[in-house]
Amino acid sequence: MAEQPPLPKRIDSLSEKLVPPIPPKPVSRSPSKRLNKMATSENLAADSAMSQNFDAKHHYKSCFKTFQEFYKNGDLFDIELKVGDTKFKCHKIVISCVSEYFRVMFMSEMSESRQKIVTIHDIEESAMSKLINFAYTGKITFTIETVQPILYAASILQINTVIEACCQFMENHLHPTNCIDVHNFAEQHNHAELMKMADHYILDNFNDVVETDEFKDMSFNHLECLVKSQDLNVTDETQVYEAVLKWVKEDPESRRDNMSKLLSHIKLALLSPTYLVENVASEELVKKDLDCRDLLDDAKSYQMSLASLVSKVRPSEQTRPRKSCAGVLFCVGGRGASGDPFKSIECYDPRNDKWFWYHRDDEQKEACLLYSVGGHDGTKHLNTGEVFDPKTNKWYNIAAMTTPSFQDWSTLPRYIMFTILYKTIGRQPQYGRATTFARELTVFLRSWYLFHQSQSPDHHQSG
Repeated sequence: MAEQPPLPKRIDSLSEKLVPPIPPKPVSRSPSKRLNKMATSENLAADSAMSQNFDAKHHYKSCFKTFQEFYKNGDLFDIELKVGDTKFKCHKIVISCVSEYFRVMFMSEMSESRQKIVTIHDIEESAMSKLINFAYTGKITFTIETVQPILYAASILQINTVIEACCQFMENHLHPTNCIDVHNFAEQHNHAELMKMADHYILDNFNDVVETDEFKDMSFNHLECLVKSQDLNVTDETQVYEAVLKWVKEDPESRRDNMSKLLSHIKLALLSPTYLVENVASEELVKKDLDCRDLLDDAKSYQMSLASLVSKVRPSEQTRPRKSCAGVLFCVGGRGASGDPFKSIECYDPRNDKWFWYHRDDEQKEACLLYSVGGHDGTKHLNTGEVFDPKTNKWYNIAAMTTPSFQDWSTLPRYIMFTILYKTIGRQPQYGRATTFARELTVFLRSWYLFHQSQSPDHHQSG
């Protein structure tokens, strides 16, 4: 019989070289035996643990680096965001990590969670591009021109880290010419913290803001909040009155009805009598408004009571100076925990609610003298007195008191030239109890004499 020819080789069969090798079959062993062999103490070092926890500290960075590569190369996109005429392809999981807006959208039963294309309204395309890039890189760049649209978009998408960064950028770039616009923007988009920052800047720089064109367009509600604030930084109440008058006169037809309301927040009683008569009483907007005239009469009554021309007027909010007019509180000397006396001078600013060290180079906007009388030197009570002049940064001796007193001090304005009446609270060695004294210092004669002694520390009389 003839030999059969060989069968033809199939052309679709794999070459032997391309066939992946079959791994050898592992030796069958029970898990318990393998575990016991691995855990045998003879095979372990004395200080080796039976288990180990591994923490890849840079794992999240590696993953997000991979996400960046996917985004750059256009791989594995699962959502397309349509903003205006522009479409942005990205990954749901990445944008959901930074945006509460997208997290809720994609994890809920909203129709958008099943769509491949989602349309986003009311956001600028350039702002959206920057925010998507931030989601992948954690980096974003602001400019004065772009920060507001980015903040607006971040607010809609609820990207809190970007919101905080935008607010900080805008605070660092506040200026008298833009602070009112920043306040309005923050109010419109309900950014309470940014609005607070802008208002704090306006209060601090009120006189500069008044000179801008933006001040003329300020809303009534905003201006009212400013002028009634005790934190308004002015040196004299005339500055507040003239600012209000300027604002009303910018549009008198529509704003004259607000004059009395604004005037009620101005401390007219603290204006000088001359200014009240020559500037306020003669103003047509005041003369033609009954409520304004009543406020003016109250201020005149207070001024006359100071001159003892009428009975005393009860103090009110109108007679209480603003914090910026109150100056600072000097805290001089004292003792530490060890009992050693201090030579330092520390100041408290009630307007900004903070303490600071006094330095000679500090600008002194209001001239004043600091009187320190009495005290204790560690062995005995003192009747000596000194006066500190912040302008020269020097202490000067004054006449000694007739009676030693403990921890007496007072701050006195420089313009009082003749007689200064004030109260000192001290502990008299001969009585061994707290007593209250009112003493009169005649500056020109530089002498002390006992004016009045009350029966209790809390009972102060002027004699």
